[in-house]
Amino acid sequence: MNTITLSLVGGVWADAGEVPVVSVAFDWPLIVGMIVSVVLPLLVGLVTKRVTNSGTKAVILAALSAVTGLLTELGNSMTAGVTYNLGMGIVFALAAFLVAVGMHFGIYKPTGASTAAQNAIGGAKGLPPGA
Repeated sequence: MNTITLSLVGGVWADAGEVPVVSVAFDWPLIVGMIVSVVLPLLVGLVTKRVTNSGTKAVILAALSAVTGLLTELGNSMTAGVTYNLGMGIVFALAAFLVAVGMHFGIYKPTGASTAAQNAIGGAKGLPPGA
């Protein structure tokens, strides 16, 4: 893991040495997990039809979020060489679900991206006449 440790000395950021004041560390599995969370609602749209019950779509999104969170922690534990932490996997799953729901209702649904994703693989075929 790459870590940069800085401290404010006399109004200038300098190397803190042994005393970390600010630490900036990016673990790539966490970044990948967050990116996957952003596209999960579109993935659900690709595999469902427009007439699919919204409750079914929510269950699919929750299941994909759980898998994403648990695999994110697995990737993180493997790259860091530490024990798998199921608690963090559950936290990452919850975060993935919240990000996915926020993206769906905040961006994808208002802009029509969600509907476009459902129409991409024939999702419009299940629509009743005149819809």
